[in-house]
Amino acid sequence: MFTEASAMGGIPAPGIFFGAAGAPKFIKQVDQITFSGKQAMKAGKNVFYITDVGTFKLIVKGMMLIDIRDGIDLQRDILQFSPMNILLSKGLKIKLE
Repeated sequence: MFTEASAMGGIPAPGIFFGAAGAPKFIKQVDQITFSGKQAMKAGKNVFYITDVGTFKLIVKGMMLIDIRDGIDLQRDILQFSPMNILLSKGLKIKLE
């Protein structure tokens, strides 16, 4: 699952059950800013977020999923938990099970 309570302390194998859902990892508003992806982009830096479900790249249009882990279902494990619109990279390879 694409939530903070889904950390398992290891790499999940395909088909593994993650457990109960926690709060979404990507949220609309934060209490404190320690790193600003927007400011990093303005400085010409690439900004990546590597999670237990995949790798995301921050682009001008928003958050783009550029890689998805084996055993992760795009809709069930990522899209239904994200409050933001996740863009999909044209090179993204999604394995159908």
